[in-house]
Amino acid sequence: MNHIYWLSQLKSSEKYLVGEKVLILSQLLQSGYPILPGYIIGTPVLKEFLQTLDSSQSLIGNLSDSSLYVDVDNYQALQSFAQKSRQIITETEFPLGWQEAIFNSAQKLNSPTLILRPSLVIPSDLKQRHIGLWNSHLCLSQPEAISWGIKQVWGELFSAKSIFYWQKLGISLDELDLAILIQPFKGAIASGTVEIEPQSIHIRATWGLGHSWLRGEVEPDSYHIDRTTSTIKSQQLGNKVIAYNLLAEDEKIAQQQQILITELVSEQKQEQYALDDAGVKTLVKLVEQVVAKDNKIEYLEWILSSENYDLNEPQFFLTQSNYYPSALTNYISSLSGWEQNSPPAYLKGLGVAPGKVTAPVFLLTNLTEEFSEIPFGSILVTKKIMPIHIPLLHRVAGVITQEGGVASHGAIVARELSIPAIAGVKEVTHLLQSGEYILLDGDSGEIYRVREADMKQEQERQPQTPIANLPASFPDYPIATQLMVNLSQPNSIALADNLPVDGVGLIRSELMLADLIFSQPKETWFDRAEQSKFQETLTNILRQIAKAFFPRPIFYRSLDWQSVDSLLGSRGTYRYQQDSTLFTLELAALAQIMEEGYANFNLILPFVRSVREFRFCHRLVESAGLTEYPDFQLWIMAEVPSVIFLLSEYVRAGVQGLAIGTNDLTQLLLGVDREQEHFNRQGFNANHPAMLKALEQLLSCAKAEGIPCSICGQAPVQYPTLIDKLIQWEITSISVETQAVMQTYRAIARAEQRLLLSKMRKD
Repeated sequence: MNHIYWLSQLKSSEKYLVGEKVLILSQLLQSGYPILPGYIIGTPVLKEFLQTLDSSQSLIGNLSDSSLYVDVDNYQALQSFAQKSRQIITETEFPLGWQEAIFNSAQKLNSPTLILRPSLVIPSDLKQRHIGLWNSHLCLSQPEAISWGIKQVWGELFSAKSIFYWQKLGISLDELDLAILIQPFKGAIASGTVEIEPQSIHIRATWGLGHSWLRGEVEPDSYHIDRTTSTIKSQQLGNKVIAYNLLAEDEKIAQQQQILITELVSEQKQEQYALDDAGVKTLVKLVEQVVAKDNKIEYLEWILSSENYDLNEPQFFLTQSNYYPSALTNYISSLSGWEQNSPPAYLKGLGVAPGKVTAPVFLLTNLTEEFSEIPFGSILVTKKIMPIHIPLLHRVAGVITQEGGVASHGAIVARELSIPAIAGVKEVTHLLQSGEYILLDGDSGEIYRVREADMKQEQERQPQTPIANLPASFPDYPIATQLMVNLSQPNSIALADNLPVDGVGLIRSELMLADLIFSQPKETWFDRAEQSKFQETLTNILRQIAKAFFPRPIFYRSLDWQSVDSLLGSRGTYRYQQDSTLFTLELAALAQIMEEGYANFNLILPFVRSVREFRFCHRLVESAGLTEYPDFQLWIMAEVPSVIFLLSEYVRAGVQGLAIGTNDLTQLLLGVDREQEHFNRQGFNANHPAMLKALEQLLSCAKAEGIPCSICGQAPVQYPTLIDKLIQWEITSISVETQAVMQTYRAIARAEQRLLLSKMRKD
């Protein structure tokens, strides 16, 4: 195979075959600087690959002969083109001769894990603009894995975002060439960047590999170095709560060839700088030597190797270098084509509920605004979703919030209703206006402005509210841990019933009854006619669920009222003591359903603060006749941290099971608001050491008391590695939303298999 070039042998004349960034690394390597070895798949290879496509795929097959213009303001056309192009690349067979030659080169690197770095060759006047546009890809050093990784890197050239950027810069894709640098991928003690100015050097550093700061999940430490004296003028400790590193080789096999592991940094290390004085001194010395070799270099990326690490002689490797710091995003914003004071064409947030939808914006700035004023099928844009807004979500096609994250109320509700949603979009209530048309992509967290004509065409093609589809096939292997499903809407019953679940682990009654509850003031529920309406509505909904799941167990959580302006308020069973009207009606509805023969219902009490509250509710449950059914169980939610210490007392009072609500337990245990995503990014989430200890203690106590224990919050979905610990601690059941059932099923199976293998090895 032609066009394989070794990093240690590149010549300046080969710059346009490998890219400027790679050439800089090559020159540094040849001068003896600490650059990892590697080889390059030159730019001609991609065009040769594209030319092998048949005429039916000529959309990208004639890349070198066409301007390949796409109207990037028509997002549907852009997305369709990007998806089709990348699919063609992925599905096209990689030539076996190429695969063999590339793998033979990879073997010379003597590394089980590789990193594939894109290297772009573009018009010379725009060199500084492209840094950071694409991600590198990781793979194992195996023929098929490398071939797949190369196609993934090539496919990045045809992503919607990439095409959008280059069109706004006035560059067609046939002006671009792409090479790929393949190097060993090593673990790291720390990693970061260096920006070089005439009088100073600015270093950023974090623990582990650079994925955490590239993804914006940590705030690195910052060091400001005076180049005249080589001393630290100032430094600031960052928020380094997450670290990425390599899995051990045997663990990669167990994890189905997963390469990276995400770790929560200990509190002790969070308070330490990733680079000590000796490390900073060594890195500054290396940087000055590099600049002496090539004074045009202004930007470097580095890792502090974990191999043969010696505190007295830290081993740094330079992984990226360039003559310009990264500046693409700001530059693109200035060329986006919109008026300076107009909303931007492209916004980015956190995708919290999957799916895509195109619709007009409805901006809700007043949290008490009349629900009837919100147009059906619009995209709701607001600061955050509160419980009183739940009825709105039955009318909207998508949700965008300025605050919140994956575990926020709005995200949970959106996923329950299969509504695409994005959270944490800064200043979105000021950047978007009612009536303008946008495309919301809940998978990527991206928002695009679209023309009215495109929007109307898309509405004719797609339903306004995407519904989750059933998987093509179910796993045919058994799991011992019960897998349950969370429900909040009657229209999810049919989908959930066809999933491989053991029952319903949580019915969120406040979501199920939102339309009814918030349709009128609370005072009206004292009217006997309205009470009859409430009980009849609830009974009908429960009957639908009972018919679908009988005889599988169903756990109904009674109403958990929450205040609009307070995180806590008089919610949970505390409110029942103040006014038990609706709770009594809930019990009556349950009793009626069970009398009809559906004796598979159980009750979970929400947000229990004290044993006294539980006893009060227990008496009402007995009065309703529910305890007369032999299979009926009365559980409580473990949301208030005091349950951790009082579980034995609750069991003696009659508690028969425990459902852990990780969302509320996390925010109360760690003193954070789950609606504010920055807490989560700083590690204040269900994967925090304190939360892990709390979960372990709850499960240990439940086991000792002989009661079942379920977990029904978002944590097992958001942090799949937590499932391993839950299985090890002998969790009884895991309950998740419909969209997460299949991935959780597989995660449970892997965790149980690993636990079994571990026990066999010990025996």
